[in-house]
Amino acid sequence: MENDIRWPKKGDNPFSSKHAQYRSPTWCSLNWLSNFNLDDSYYADAFKKAADKIISELERGENYEHADPMFIPIAYLYRHSLELKIKSVIRKGIDLKIVSLERDKITELLESHSLHKIWNTFKTIVMTHWPEGNMDELNATENVIIDFHNVDKSGQHLRYSKDKKGNKTSTTLPDSVELTNLKDTFDGVYNLLDGCDMEFNHCIDMRNEMYSEYY
Repeated sequence: MENDIRWPKKGDNPFSSKHAQYRSPTWCSLNWLSNFNLDDSYYADAFKKAADKIISELERGENYEHADPMFIPIAYLYRHSLELKIKSVIRKGIDLKIVSLERDKITELLESHSLHKIWNTFKTIVMTHWPEGNMDELNATENVIIDFHNVDKSGQHLRYSKDKKGNKTSTTLPDSVELTNLKDTFDGVYNLLDGCDMEFNHCIDMRNEMYSEYY
């Protein structure tokens, strides 16, 4: 009986593309990435798209395995996307001097994986920039952020089966989740965060253009 299990063999290189087919949908060209000033917002988009694609594949119903084990990587991808996008807005808000923080406080904040902590700074920046903004949408976003925070307060629970104290991390998971609802809810939150990010990009571009004209 032929053995169909793939085992390691001499010459294996996980990052090789020598066997790529012409116009392969799974071939990645990466040498251009370092030539662009890509920020955390770009990476946040990529993590979100990855989670979206997993859910879309599961929706097709062609895989007879249950979706249960896929929740962990999907939730991690979405959570990390949130963290990156929020931090991107914070960095730009600080750059625009919407808020003023001491350097060590900025470092501590941006090194934190607590969604609740970074959200509070994000909220301060957004409310300062848009004092007449829609609080209903901001509060609804906050509720979703807190939900993600409660599932994984440290940024470790969706990555490991046990925390540093040896406690099972799965105890913080909800009883059940409909992944299409997760995606739909996340889309709404991400659209708000992305809108803030794009507005701050515009403000930075306008400021830099003004500086180039007068200085």
